[in-house]
Amino acid sequence: MSQFDLARLRAANTQLAAMRLPGSQAPDNGELGDPDKSRSWLNALATGVQNPIPIEQNVEQAQRPSIATNGTMTFHPDIGLALLRTEKAAIGRIWLLLRHCDVAGKGWIPVAEARALLTKKESPLRVCGWRQLRNLLRAGQGVFWERDKERIWLRSVAKVAVALGVERLENRPIALPITALLDGIGAVRSHFYASFHSGRHDPDCAKPIARDTLSTLSGVGRDSQRRYERQTGTIAQSNFAIGHVATDDARKAACWEHGNHVFTLTDAQGQHGERGKKYLAWQLPNSYHATHDQTSRSVKRRINRQLADLLTQRATGNDEQVPMRHYFATGAAAVKAKTSTRYLQTVTSGATQLWRCL
Repeated sequence: MSQFDLARLRAANTQLAAMRLPGSQAPDNGELGDPDKSRSWLNALATGVQNPIPIEQNVEQAQRPSIATNGTMTFHPDIGLALLRTEKAAIGRIWLLLRHCDVAGKGWIPVAEARALLTKKESPLRVCGWRQLRNLLRAGQGVFWERDKERIWLRSVAKVAVALGVERLENRPIALPITALLDGIGAVRSHFYASFHSGRHDPDCAKPIARDTLSTLSGVGRDSQRRYERQTGTIAQSNFAIGHVATDDARKAACWEHGNHVFTLTDAQGQHGERGKKYLAWQLPNSYHATHDQTSRSVKRRINRQLADLLTQRATGNDEQVPMRHYFATGAAAVKAKTSTRYLQTVTSGATQLWRCL
């Protein structure tokens, strides 16, 4: 309350005391008539004076901005893999939903409002009970948010990425449906996994990736990978590489490099050379086509700049080598690549993709 309001309040109290003295013009308590007219002298004194005691409203009864549940939110697949790898998918879901509920973009949300939105049975965003939410808020302290008795201060995407061990966002952001965060935790994990395939998908060159590599990146085993792919509609495409003409020396060299899974492929239609010619071939890892739409790269670039600043402040080393690209959509790109093993995308037949080994 300002000094000006305090002065006006003191003046009003002084006038009120003077009017209550004998002989004043204050109306008699027993006077009948218009109630508004009988209190006009008091209303005149109170005009312009603010109430020094704020009126607190219950969060559950206060009118909140409408929060959409049928839209999408920008999600970074690298963070999704980190959530799976560190087994923090349940806490990460709460962080994402709280960021979605922060419609005004203040960076914080009241604890009572978070409880009403995420735990009340009538709320469309309900995902757990209040006891479970308290446990998740306690577990996510210092990584996803800072919390006191009244507010939850949400940490930025860059700070959460650093806390999860993500030094750079490599994949393109995707549009994650809000409804994907409202199902069971198993469905949430499946969308975090599928977001990686959606973010790295290139319509010009569907690059294969081994399941062992996926297990290393996400901490998800082979069986769980297949289950998540079925739940999210992710399509796995088979890939086969075509090598040199089938000779004894070429077969020995191919088996030495690619194992005993090398087989002979007969080019019956003459797609790679003379009709009926035989080539050595072997199976490559699968390519994957997920269902999430990709979003703008500008958000990814901005967060990577923030990550670079944060990692510089923490004196994090940068000796890690960037993996070489092995799969190419055009011959020109394959020729320019400085890597020993190169695969050029050639023929797509249904669910099978053929690659030419250069």
